[in-house]
Amino acid sequence: MSKSSFSVMYKDPEHADNYCAVDWSHWEKGRWIKSWKSINSSAWYQDGKINELARMAILEKFYLVKLAKELPIEKVQTMSPAALMKFRDMNGLYAINVFSDTPGDTEARAEEYK
Repeated sequence: MSKSSFSVMYKDPEHADNYCAVDWSHWEKGRWIKSWKSINSSAWYQDGKINELARMAILEKFYLVKLAKELPIEKVQTMSPAALMKFRDMNGLYAINVFSDTPGDTEARAEEYK
């Protein structure tokens, strides 16, 4: 994955032999896209729009699980990492730092991805 991507890694029990991620701005601008790679490979593959498992991975990463009812898949799909941080702030949640799971780019802060 490129440095321009903000990634959220997660486990998919149906594909335990793969690394799974949801990426912002890597595959398609303005939306989260699922991706995966085999544990024995270095290549990542696009896997389409987010599903419920990916949505929950995003909400967990941003500590927004308590507000899940306000964040359906259709809404989360197009909320940038910066927008998710703003949503936290607008809902009076405590300030946190959220960093990308993109390998080799762990200093990338959510606020930088609009």
